[in-house]
Amino acid sequence: MIDLDWRTINALKLLLCLAAIPGVAFLWRRNRPRAAWVFVVVGILAFFNFGAFHIGVFPHSIHYYDIYHYYFGGKYFTELGYFDLYAATVAADQDGDRFFDGVEDFEVVRDLRADVVVPWRNVLAEAPRIRDRFSDDRWAEFQAELRFFQANMPPQNWQEALTDYGFNAPPVWVLTGGLAAHLLSGASLPQLFALAWLDVVLLGLAFWLVKRAFGLRVMAVAVLFFGLNYTGRYQHVSGSLLRYDWLALLMAGLSLVRLGRPVPAGICLGWATMLRFFPGLFVAALALHGVVEIYRGGRVFGQQIRISAVAVGTALVLVCASFLLPAGPGAWVEYSENIANHNKRVSEVRIALPYVFMFTGEWTRDIEGEQRGTTPTWEWRYEKFVKALPAIWAARLIYLSAFVLVCLRCRSWQALALGLVLVWAFANPGRYYWCMLVLVIPLLFDPPPARPRLAIAMTLFGLMASSYAIYHFTWHYPLHQFHMSLVLGVIFAWLLAVIRREGQSRRRQTESPPAP
Repeated sequence: MIDLDWRTINALKLLLCLAAIPGVAFLWRRNRPRAAWVFVVVGILAFFNFGAFHIGVFPHSIHYYDIYHYYFGGKYFTELGYFDLYAATVAADQDGDRFFDGVEDFEVVRDLRADVVVPWRNVLAEAPRIRDRFSDDRWAEFQAELRFFQANMPPQNWQEALTDYGFNAPPVWVLTGGLAAHLLSGASLPQLFALAWLDVVLLGLAFWLVKRAFGLRVMAVAVLFFGLNYTGRYQHVSGSLLRYDWLALLMAGLSLVRLGRPVPAGICLGWATMLRFFPGLFVAALALHGVVEIYRGGRVFGQQIRISAVAVGTALVLVCASFLLPAGPGAWVEYSENIANHNKRVSEVRIALPYVFMFTGEWTRDIEGEQRGTTPTWEWRYEKFVKALPAIWAARLIYLSAFVLVCLRCRSWQALALGLVLVWAFANPGRYYWCMLVLVIPLLFDPPPARPRLAIAMTLFGLMASSYAIYHFTWHYPLHQFHMSLVLGVIFAWLLAVIRREGQSRRRQTESPPAP
């Protein structure tokens, strides 16, 4: 692993984002294959933090903090469900080497069912109940794998890990992630490496499909942007277990729509939806485009509706398959209870339209403290959210109306990619889920050349550069949140206007009589 610190990595990525602004303009005008492959190499190096990976936090490319949640949550889902991971971890430790007894400042864990933090020894009351759900062999395996993680994850990370919000993937994810965890051992470094690099393989296949559908130039800019995307930095969820599977499926779905392959495209989109749910808004965008086409006199069962129908059918099949898990339909009941705890939080680390209206200048913690006084942070943010709801819904309706108008003139694959607008307006994804911004690159770089789209691309790279600059000077998340949410709103409004104008121009050219 290369010895680089955070400040150096951030400075390098900031400079590369600035260099990308004239760089993409050059590639757009010249379309040089060698330059395109340079973009690919730089994007890959930037994504992996130039070989520094987690930059001193973990010993190599594996993200032990995140994969702990997804490996144990998936492999031992039958025994743990969504609420017993932390209690089982403490119980297994106390039944074995008592590692946590020697961890400095390890005092509390989160009771995931009640969603409150409690003294860690309190959860030992649940140890007999949890132990009874394991066979002797499974309990011994759980303890052996936990010891391996304890040996590799820095002790100071365990307090944060066990006060996080647990394993949160839906039961459909367990069908694949849980299977992978069963096939490979979490107590073997080579096998854990194999699990942690599954995402890299999936993303590689997805970018290959992008190249097939849109060409080398689009793929090259997409890889470069993916590697420099502030929201999708390696330290968030990379090096974990199938944390980018939904994104790879979305990219594949978009490419397959462009290639005219409706059935595999629908399968990919339906599968992505059941892995993270908000990808369903991309399916909704495509279906809405199909409805608009019907309104304009198109076929009732056109390509867009067929893809959407396949996506819905795929989602239903996957839900039925998840009923075959030992927990059965009860897994979905527990998942609903678990995810409800997450949805009630107005978090500082999400990016969406509401946060444009909730920011009141708290760019440092001191200013935030003065504003909220003795009110707890979550209550104070929720109060701001409620007050902003009329403005939020007005803005949502404006963006939805603009999207519908664009559907009158855009292509089906463009409508699918523009589902990003619906996600920003109507969903509330965490910061690292905005790695999906890579889906906007085909919209900006698909020929024929257009200066407005190139200007938007430059603005997008400028957004990333400014985000790294803000990150460099302040760690206060509300400022990051407001900045990203606002500029994305501007970019999306601009993009909708450009795509609609281009569609109108194409229509005029089609309808104009041939020259005599």
